[in-house]
Amino acid sequence: MLVSKPREEVRAFNNLSQQGYHTYLPLVMRECRYRGKKQLKSEALFSRYLFVNLSQSENWAPMRSTPGVSGLVGFGVGRNQYRSIPDRVVELLKKHEDETGYHQLEQEAWFSRGDPRRIHAAL
Repeated sequence: MLVSKPREEVRAFNNLSQQGYHTYLPLVMRECRYRGKKQLKSEALFSRYLFVNLSQSENWAPMRSTPGVSGLVGFGVGRNQYRSIPDRVVELLKKHEDETGYHQLEQEAWFSRGDPRRIHAAL
């Protein structure tokens, strides 16, 4: 998984794809106001994050200096230990895209402010 520079997810995605990396950028259409008018705008589902399919034997150095890329998501001391995300996570995300390739977000909120929540992580 990669972190892009702020609002440069698409730039990073395009540059990485041109270099031959297998990337995935889940997108969503959001309604925003521009000059007082409502418009639909394409945005990353996960702001600043892209999925990249890499093997341990690949050279990651060119990727880190790609325009739009801020760095790799790392863990541990110095954040230089990288963990892969299971392929099923990306496959599940792709299954939830509509025919245009976008994710549809629910318009109504499932929760109200102050409602108790419990989060379970299962990867």
